Amino acid sequence: SAISLAPHPPVSVCAAHDFLDVLEKEGYTELLGLVQAAGLTKTLEAVNNVTIFAPTNAAIQNLPEGLRFRLSQDRELLSQVLTYHVSPGADQRARLFDSQRLPTLSEGANIRIDTYSLYPFHHYGVMTAQCVPLTGDRVEACNGRIRGISDVMIPPKGNVVDVLSLDKRFSILVSLIKKAGLADALQGMGPFTVLAPNNQAFQQLGQMTLEALEENVPELQTLLKRHVIADNLCCSGIFRGHSWFGQARLTTLSGHRVHVSRDYSNTPRVERSRIVACDRTATNGNVLEIESVLVSRERHGYRRRSRWNRPSFWERNRFTEP
Repeated sequence: SAISLAPHPPVSVCAAHDFLDVLEKEGYTELLGLVQAAGLTKTLEAVNNVTIFAPTNAAIQNLPEGLRFRLSQDRELLSQVLTYHVSPGADQRARLFDSQRLPTLSEGANIRIDTYSLYPFHHYGVMTAQCVPLTGDRVEACNGRIRGISDVMIPPKGNVVDVLSLDKRFSILVSLIKKAGLADALQGMGPFTVLAPNNQAFQQLGQMTLEALEENVPELQTLLKRHVIADNLCCSGIFRGHSWFGQARLTTLSGHRVHVSRDYSNTPRVERSRIVACDRTATNGNVLEIESVLVSRERHGYRRRSRWNRPSFWERNRFTEP
């Protein structure tokens, strides 16, 4: 029989180096299992020039039980979450930088990149994608690249006002925001970080204080603006100790400056209030739940001395005759 001399079809260089093979080789087995469960295998084989933000195995295993169950039962939700981790245009975005917004394959949802550091020029700092720290792992594939992240990113469910409205624990705060006429402003472009006292925090003020605030709109606006930072602050960007260039003190919309840090147990704090729940991300910022209302110290009779009117050493320690 005659031997056919027809050329063989070319073998794709990507055949052994596409995303699925690289994920398996690098040990992202949990993510690979979710991709297969969502029926996105062919999608990842077909995409080109994209960046995949890949959660570690531990991140997926440590998801809350309720969320894991919903993802296992709702294939559409699982697909939405996974496509949110895929950003097109890898070549144009080889270098990530602060305040960068990345499009995703999840319709209408972007990823915000932020960098935080105790040192100038963001050296030795943390880079986050939608408030999730990057692990530093970066693997090239023939159709894009993979960047490791330490948690699963959930697509935001609207702006900061929407996020607050969806949680009953913030019903008092949402009501006060609307009475103060600040809802429209907080639904703008942002970014905004809302330091959100829960209902229990407002109840600690007492009913008479709440009623007085509702009647005094200017004072209510000042109080609420003290709880909003015109920047995107993630819990991963709150460090223990002091930082350079005053980064640990952030200016709020009211003009007041609040101190953010971590205590000895590594719990993030704003002033004296603990942050009890981190990073409810929104399309225009972030929500941090705090356990108490940030009331100005002047209301409690405390006034901070400036450096120019502090008593001298001799005035503080002068001898007083009996």
